Amino acid sequence: ACVKHFAAYGGALAGRDYNTVDMSERQLREMYLPGYKAGLDAGAKLVMTSFNTVDGIPATGNQWLFRDVLRNEFGFEGVVISDWGAIKELIPHGVAKDEKQAAELAIKAGVDIEMMT
Repeated sequence: ACVKHFAAYGGALAGRDYNTVDMSERQLREMYLPGYKAGLDAGAKLVMTSFNTVDGIPATGNQWLFRDVLRNEFGFEGVVISDWGAIKELIPHGVAKDEKQAAELAIKAGVDIEMMT
């Protein structure tokens, strides 16, 4: 099973894809993270990144989300996969200058596999 889209994809401003999520860490923890945690506790071994930003950092390159929360806090030992094109989307988000840097950011954040068609 795959838990997606980590995290807070449904909370993007104006309901637009790839948009920012403007919420406090408390709101994220109380409203969004429990559902993801429940999926992991039920046995999901795959987590898919989301396109949106959380605290100004795109989820696919967000070390806090994937290393601190998902891996360290939740104890997730499964596989993290990007959504299709999410790594390349780090470029228009303005955090990577090219595909190489985007890949580096995703790997550092904890993405294991880039989804391809």
